[in-house]
Amino acid sequence: MKQVYKYDSAGKYVEPVLIADGAPIPANCTDKPLPQPNWKPVLKNGAWVETGTPPSAPTPKPTVEQEIADLWYAVMMGGVA
Repeated sequence: MKQVYKYDSAGKYVEPVLIADGAPIPANCTDKPLPQPNWKPVLKNGAWVETGTPPSAPTPKPTVEQEIADLWYAVMMGGVA
């Protein structure tokens, strides 16, 4: 078995496909490996091009202890608006 990579009419990656050894590669597939890491790969001129950006890390929420400390600080510095 051999893995190839399916793409749509715009060249966007769709899914991996397994084909039998020696079988021809389907018209909408390529055996070019995907770039790693990949977010939104597109096949252009026979090569994969990365068109996406990695997702940003979520901002950590303050802990309850930090929120209480911030409130106490606000009160000590003249009150909460």
